[in-house]
Amino acid sequence: MWHSLSRVGNRGSSLIPTFAGYFLAGMQNRAFDSRVEVGHQFGRGMRRRCRMRSMQFLDRAYFLLGFYDFLPFREAYGKAKTAAEKAVALDDNSAEAHSSVGVVLGWCDWDWYGSEQHLLKALELNSNYSHARSRYGHFLMLFMGRDRESVAQNRRAMEGDPLSRAAHLYLGISFNLLKRFAEALPPLRRSLELDPNFALSHWQLGQAYWFLGDREAALVELHRAVELSRRLPLFLSTLGQALALTGDVGQARQIQRELADRTTPAPTRPCFMYLLHAALGENDLAFAALEQALVERESFLAWLPVGRSLIALMSLESDPRWPVFIAKVKAAVQARASATI
Repeated sequence: MWHSLSRVGNRGSSLIPTFAGYFLAGMQNRAFDSRVEVGHQFGRGMRRRCRMRSMQFLDRAYFLLGFYDFLPFREAYGKAKTAAEKAVALDDNSAEAHSSVGVVLGWCDWDWYGSEQHLLKALELNSNYSHARSRYGHFLMLFMGRDRESVAQNRRAMEGDPLSRAAHLYLGISFNLLKRFAEALPPLRRSLELDPNFALSHWQLGQAYWFLGDREAALVELHRAVELSRRLPLFLSTLGQALALTGDVGQARQIQRELADRTTPAPTRPCFMYLLHAALGENDLAFAALEQALVERESFLAWLPVGRSLIALMSLESDPRWPVFIAKVKAAVQARASATI
């Protein structure tokens, strides 16, 4: 895993400093924790604080390692959830800890009621915590269909922390999901002004350009995302879709084979294969990948009911199996919600 991370980092991506920073900070807090004198009240409090911060950093590191497929996502998310829950147990008044639990519950467990409660608790503890507000706004749209409230929350997060690349990114994502692609451009461009190597913003900007009809600009941004991420599946799949739909089937096929053959640091998840299959006219393979993703409760399936900005989605929407599958996703979501309330 760490060899793969170093290869990405050597290409100037901003992903790896984030991963490594969180992981190493977690390890350093653990080491400091072991040296604190526990016989003194100050020492006990400091040690507890170190443990809590260690768990927060490890949660973020493992979550990102799973999200970007540097570890098998279920393994990584399980470790992220354990660390996040330990952080809350150590300090129930930490906005950061509640935000971490909220993110993991939403993405990993489809527990969106629990996710909302923890994110709201984080904002109650610190109303200026833009990371929690951005994630809350993101989840409102993805999981709860509260579009207008989502945009308002993401705009507030951006205004409260105008130097946060992530706050601008999430506002751009909200506009993309609402098919308000022209409105997505300013926050996404601003995110890249703050960090030109932010692969996620290049990825979202490429999709905005795509739906605005500027295929050339879209491909430039999608290629950049792939380059910065050192060909991670999330970005490579989207580029493959765009290439297939612009007629470069040969390149799209090469990407498809690359993703299918990927075994290290983790195999390509089915959620990154189904749209590429669809773009290449392989609907049977696309639906087989979707069924596998549903069995594995893939986090990215949450995008489907609101998947208004997925490049190859129209290739599936006309298939009579599509509404049947969406109904199955919604039923699984509802069953999960009922089990966790």
